[in-house]
Amino acid sequence: MEKTKNIQNIAKGILICSVVFFHSKIFIDYSVINNYNILFLIFPCLIGVFFFYSGYNYTPKKRTAKESIKRRAKQLLLPILIIWGLSTILVVPMLLLTNSATLYNIKQSFVYVSMSEPWALMSGFDISTFNFDLAVCIGVCWFLYTLWIVSCIFYLIVDYANEKLSRHIITVALLLFISFLIGEFVGPYLPFTIQCYPVVLAIMLTAAYLKKSNFLDKEESKLAMYTKVSVFELIIILISTICYFVFGANLVGSLMGGRFNSSINGLDAFVSYIFAILGTYIIHNISKLFSRIPVISTIFEKFGENSAFVYITHGIIISYIDTLIFHKNHELFNTNAQSTIYLFIAIIVYMILYRIFKRGKIRNEQRN
Repeated sequence: MEKTKNIQNIAKGILICSVVFFHSKIFIDYSVINNYNILFLIFPCLIGVFFFYSGYNYTPKKRTAKESIKRRAKQLLLPILIIWGLSTILVVPMLLLTNSATLYNIKQSFVYVSMSEPWALMSGFDISTFNFDLAVCIGVCWFLYTLWIVSCIFYLIVDYANEKLSRHIITVALLLFISFLIGEFVGPYLPFTIQCYPVVLAIMLTAAYLKKSNFLDKEESKLAMYTKVSVFELIIILISTICYFVFGANLVGSLMGGRFNSSINGLDAFVSYIFAILGTYIIHNISKLFSRIPVISTIFEKFGENSAFVYITHGIIISYIDTLIFHKNHELFNTNAQSTIYLFIAIIVYMILYRIFKRGKIRNEQRN
């Protein structure tokens, strides 16, 4: 059990570092979300894997549904308040002192995120009036409230839906069809990411069902594991490539900001579901390989253990790097190189913070 937890932490560490890298790219050039990128074709399902792990870690009858919902509220809703508080305390003064934003821009940023981007755009919000840095720092809250809302439904139905395979298949098929209908006929990007709730729930239910057969950690030969990883990765690349070159759809199956790709609309629900399952198997088994490399595994495991903290604060760290170190000069290197530098600086910052927190914890223990 401990080994499984360590592997998951390494996987989450890889994922959260990838999120920092991707958001660094957005800070440098927001248009990257619409541009062809081989990295996005190889592994577009970062967010889907996080949702999968959330469902996979469910233990039947360990807590009542009410207890689980209350516990998840503390885990997911409290960090939203922390994100808003830290962004106000740390980012707003920096933006004002560096003349990167006015008080009006700051106010508009909070309004923009509070409305959620789709609602703001639908209502004719003037996007030139808000500050991008601050909007990204607090905009990451979408993942937290989405996961909490979906988790509330998940805990209420998971035991019933997963009691029988036939019931599970019917439930998942219905959820995917609902997401397809919403994405296809209402919109691929709706207020508060409501279009993705059914598909996220489907991912979590399937993860919980696959846990019964020990999907991620059952004993199998290296040949079988490598074959599955290769086949699953080829499927992801093939679907991503077809969607890009045939439909002009980039970042399919990524659930970036909870949205579906506007080129394939509701079909992205099915792609996201498939990618989450295949992608989790791939990243989990890659993490098993990394676990044998001492330094790398230690770094990723540390980030995985603290992935919630990194998620809450990474937008702030990137904003500081972009503004105070690079002075928003995005033409020093190409986008991939510069965002990689941002990632390495962020890793160093977090490692320093971990050392400080660890020393503080040791001192408190010694005093007590």
